[in-house]
Amino acid sequence: MSQPNFMKLVNPEVRFLPMNIEYAASLGLPFVQKGALAEAKGAVVCGTAPSLVKGSTLREIRRLQGIGYKVFAVKQAIRILPEYDIIPDFSVAMDPGEKQIKKTPLDPRVTYIVASSCHPRMFDYLLKGGANVVLFHSACGAATENLCEMEIYERYFPENCSYESVASGGFTVVNRAVAAAEWMGAKRIYVAGAPFGWREGEDYYAPTVTEPAGNASGPTLDDQGRVDGKRWFSKADLLPSAMSLARKAKADPGRFHFLGDSLAAALASKSDAFLERVIPSAAS
Repeated sequence: MSQPNFMKLVNPEVRFLPMNIEYAASLGLPFVQKGALAEAKGAVVCGTAPSLVKGSTLREIRRLQGIGYKVFAVKQAIRILPEYDIIPDFSVAMDPGEKQIKKTPLDPRVTYIVASSCHPRMFDYLLKGGANVVLFHSACGAATENLCEMEIYERYFPENCSYESVASGGFTVVNRAVAAAEWMGAKRIYVAGAPFGWREGEDYYAPTVTEPAGNASGPTLDDQGRVDGKRWFSKADLLPSAMSLARKAKADPGRFHFLGDSLAAALASKSDAFLERVIPSAAS
């Protein structure tokens, strides 16, 4: 794959992030508990790709939940999974824009783990809808003229302002959901319905997803089949996100697993030298 243009990844909402964080702090919400999943079998993080609703994937998610895994659903997976008799335990949100509201169904059975940098109206929407909301920090580039991101967290969240408490790695909410599951102490983490790209002739989103993001529009990156023999198409934010998870899986293969076709899984099977040629480790 050609080197992605990381300049396009600068968050257009960045100037509002300090105000978002201040608002989140004013709500007095609890911070997601470190080690909360230590007694659980693990976590299953679910995205919104077509592979999520394949029979084999759904059966495995049900099986894992049945033996004690906690299910994390991002965006409209909150709505999709119950259609197949799978009730998510958690959702994770990290997009600081107001548009996130339309992509986040309300379900009183779900605990929403929401980034402190999310839009104030996102919090209002969830809380007025009766949702159970807890906070986490998502690396987002917030800064003021005098304070860097970590100093902003220190000002408003003095008890939760360590580097360890800030979820990072990749650019997607699936990456942040994985990081939240790690913080919560999940022993094993499965990722489903999150391919970080798509194959030729395939859709990026499951058929019932509404309000899709821009990732679905035209391929930006094309590996010409170099990763696993069959062409992958991806985006400038999705490729480093896949790489981040691939490196986690290579470093701890007993902890990280993938359900369904996934660029992250394909990359995890490649050598370190191959991965460095695609994206140097310092960039993902």
